[in-house]
Amino acid sequence: MRDRVTDTEVFDFHDCLTDKDQPKHVKEAAPTRTLSIYLFQKSVKAHREMLRNYDLYQTRSFPNEILPGTLFIRSEIKTSPLVEFLSGFDLSGLNLRTQVTGAAYLFEVENRWFAITFGQAGHHMLNDTYLVQDFGFKVALNSLDPEKIKCIDHCSFDVNQRNVRDQSALAAGVEHFGIETDLDLLKSLAGRAENSEFATQVGGRKGLRITSRLSPRNLAKKCAEALNLYNSDRHKERFEWAYNIQYENDRETKDLLNDYLCDYIRGTGTFENEPTLVLSPPEALDYELVQGYQIGSGKTAVCHPELHWDWVKNHIDTHSISIDRLKSIHVKIKDNDGVDLKKPSLWKCLVFEINLSKEGELQDDVHMLIGGQWYKVCRDYMTQINRAVQQIPEANVPLTAFDKKLHVDEKGYNRITANAAPSYMTNMDRKLIYRTGATGVEACDLFTRQNQFIHVKRFTGSKSFNHMVSQGLVSGKAFHADANFVEKLNDKLPARFKLNLSEPLPNAKNYEIVYAFFRNEPDLPFFSKIVLLSAYRHLTGLGYKVSLKRLDVREPLNRSTTTAKHSRPRGINPGTSYRRHARR
Repeated sequence: MRDRVTDTEVFDFHDCLTDKDQPKHVKEAAPTRTLSIYLFQKSVKAHREMLRNYDLYQTRSFPNEILPGTLFIRSEIKTSPLVEFLSGFDLSGLNLRTQVTGAAYLFEVENRWFAITFGQAGHHMLNDTYLVQDFGFKVALNSLDPEKIKCIDHCSFDVNQRNVRDQSALAAGVEHFGIETDLDLLKSLAGRAENSEFATQVGGRKGLRITSRLSPRNLAKKCAEALNLYNSDRHKERFEWAYNIQYENDRETKDLLNDYLCDYIRGTGTFENEPTLVLSPPEALDYELVQGYQIGSGKTAVCHPELHWDWVKNHIDTHSISIDRLKSIHVKIKDNDGVDLKKPSLWKCLVFEINLSKEGELQDDVHMLIGGQWYKVCRDYMTQINRAVQQIPEANVPLTAFDKKLHVDEKGYNRITANAAPSYMTNMDRKLIYRTGATGVEACDLFTRQNQFIHVKRFTGSKSFNHMVSQGLVSGKAFHADANFVEKLNDKLPARFKLNLSEPLPNAKNYEIVYAFFRNEPDLPFFSKIVLLSAYRHLTGLGYKVSLKRLDVREPLNRSTTTAKHSRPRGINPGTSYRRHARR
């Protein structure tokens, strides 16, 4: 399908709604087309709910045609950004305005409403709130040939939350793509359909992208088949792991989660288990083209090299934030020439993790907002990850609790701890080792005579914990594979701690990587566990011993450490089955 639809194409679609005068063989041999099909939630019946900006579109109903429905057309003229850039130049006689056209056709099949969209602007006409969020995803799972996948979009939680698109020149099975099936979030996939009568190619996430012989005459039948595939559990036989983290489609739960997100951003909520909030572009980017990120415009707008909540929150009014406001704020992703590559909403850049407890149940539900979509973690999957993390051994290291008054910060802790046992460990904090073509690497914070690389971090959120895990992973890989790194590390070690190297590269089996973190709560946020487990697998795969050490944080005696309970926010039904307080 082309990216742009013209008025002529829209009228061609109108013409094909009635084929009374066409020869019989033309009616039977529908052309091969690629269409995007969307499914609305069961409760949605009115066109006004299905479409954004309902009153702005041209409309024509076709109640008596072979595919009864209503066509909505959006057409607008936009001026090229080149005009602003070349302001002051003589541009007379040049046509620098472009027409943006899109269309959506709404129709009903088996008491469910569907939409097919055309053009760049077509799918933007649909009201995302009322779409079934995993329609295309689940139909693709149930109809794809598992050995003929062409493309997979997934979210990797290896250390930093990354959006990854893996494509294969030749159709292949999942094992040929760069995805850890028990750690990554599968967002969409595409490939060859198993049943060629249904389609030749299928793929999707919200919308179903289908290539098949399609016409208004057989589209209702295709949609009925797709609906049956969506309601099927066939994917559990071949892609059971794909729903470890599943779409949250319950509207009441999503409304509750949205309220909690806004409470967190406003700073009006107190949570027993602190949620985590970071930012990440909603789609995979070519970072060679990315200069930075910007909110707003004009002389005061600054392009930042990284997308961080720390600076973003200073550019918005957090006290009056709402979901609509988050959706209206756009993050401009700038290329090296300062041109906007993409402008996703701030809403779609949020990555937010929160725990909800159900009345009468002991185990929390973990929810996460990624790319503007709420996900719920399957409880069996939670149990699997928790058990795997519990198998990581506890480190045998003589470390004490973090005393805020004595140690002040991590730098002070490392210095005082090393000075207390100078024959046993040495302070390596902030002693960077520079590798060819790479930034400086901190080998560890403390190094012991027992060949333990100890990485120390006070847990102030998932971001700080992930940084520590990343430090250990990067250092471990460099020590395992880079003789120059090993030599420079040895140069920085005091005499009694020098490595006895008989070969340029040491044997990782003789070394241990210790993750020591300060946190009074006995457990970690769920997605921090995934990050830790991913690093643990990589490092043990290289041969290292890997261990974990949780240490308490001691508050000054004159400060209270009690946590206030959070009252139910206004607007929440007192009868809701979820409550905010998370039990661990």
